[in-house]
Amino acid sequence: MEDFDFIVVGDGPSAVTIAQRLASSSSRPSVLHLQAWHAQRPDGTAPAVDPCSWSQPLMSTPQAHLGGRALSLAAGHALGGASTSDAYLDAWAESVGDASYRASGQGARSEPQHVFAGHTKPPNLTVDCLSQPDRIIFDGKKATGISTSNGTVHASKEILLCAGALRTPQLLLLSGIGPRDHLAALGIPLVCALPIGKALKDSLMIPVLWEVGPAFTDSADWLFDPETMRAHIRQFLNLETNLGKDHPSLLPIVSGQSDAVLDSKDIPTLSPRSQDLIRHPATSHWEFCVLPTGGSPNSGRRLLQINAYPQVVCSTGSLQLASKDAADPPLVDPNYLSQAIDRQNAVDAVRMVTRFFAVLASLSNDILGPHSAPASDDEADVLAFIKESAATARHYSGATPMRTRQDEQACVDADFCVLGVEGLRVTDLSVTPLLPVICSQITPNILGSILAEKLIQKHSLE
Repeated sequence: MEDFDFIVVGDGPSAVTIAQRLASSSSRPSVLHLQAWHAQRPDGTAPAVDPCSWSQPLMSTPQAHLGGRALSLAAGHALGGASTSDAYLDAWAESVGDASYRASGQGARSEPQHVFAGHTKPPNLTVDCLSQPDRIIFDGKKATGISTSNGTVHASKEILLCAGALRTPQLLLLSGIGPRDHLAALGIPLVCALPIGKALKDSLMIPVLWEVGPAFTDSADWLFDPETMRAHIRQFLNLETNLGKDHPSLLPIVSGQSDAVLDSKDIPTLSPRSQDLIRHPATSHWEFCVLPTGGSPNSGRRLLQINAYPQVVCSTGSLQLASKDAADPPLVDPNYLSQAIDRQNAVDAVRMVTRFFAVLASLSNDILGPHSAPASDDEADVLAFIKESAATARHYSGATPMRTRQDEQACVDADFCVLGVEGLRVTDLSVTPLLPVICSQITPNILGSILAEKLIQKHSLE
């Protein structure tokens, strides 16, 4: 058994931030960073070019409000989305009683921030890309180590789970932390009864495509041209530029609120917190973004795609284990559009996109007509289209929610500590107490920075 001061599990932004910050602190604690899912690719291959090599296959359970379809939830396949509004971050602070999570008061930088200054790895930081974590080891209620596919590792101070919004709750359940009945049914010894996996949320992406004429010259086809891709990879590896600098593929994202949602008779049935968030003037109910034109090789058509993203999500899903085997994907039921208010918001988001296309068509003869769109503006037709076309926006969150200790749904507290046990914290999107209306890549970076400073202070590392 190898011994370390800290073990960080996961390969996302929060894990990288925490591992590097702890190892770089003046006390130089020994840190093991377990990131078994994706080792660094030496050829610089991007997920958009070779998505299958960057993800683990995972399908949702059949979704009742999407025509019984099971959606692909594999990481790294789709546009992550973004937002022009940072709504819900202040609400997060209010829900856990800790002002440090507020978006305001974070200060501003005027000096340049140099992202790349050479690869440096402190000698006290060990990175293991080959060991798959199976479960957390406990001595009573104290988390002491991780069982992996290549043996056991021990942490003398703390274990930090940053394995992702779906993998982290799975690891907790496999380790005996979760609903008592669910663990008993699988024969997993109970360490601590918590509602892990009971408050999962995710948002949808609904693509609408129209056929366009030759006047639209900006195309996504360059991304999949092998020769072009090799040239861009060479540029990237030589630190000359990022991918696609000459192709402004995303137009500014449009966001707004829905009068139908604000006037919905279902709002009074929601929790006071959800009601306040929906009615807050800074909350984006929906957004859409314009993608570059491209063509199907089978149709010979040139297409313009606009993705609709319903942002306010009131429907709550679940995550459970399929078995005691860590290699088996969990059973994930996002329960999309189970709330009537979510269905109304999705309809309004798609309507805004189709109306935008109609305006474009009135201004240009090169907007030829719908290729994949609702049959009409009628609510039934729009819902039917959504059932056939919607995909996950990959904003999974909330399966291990951070709340006040008095909240019956709480799994971690405002210090990221897993309730009922010692030496174990979670810091990834699984802890979000609600679905933030913000780019999901930003939040883990912030969480990692917050937790790193909390750990440095608690353990007097500086």
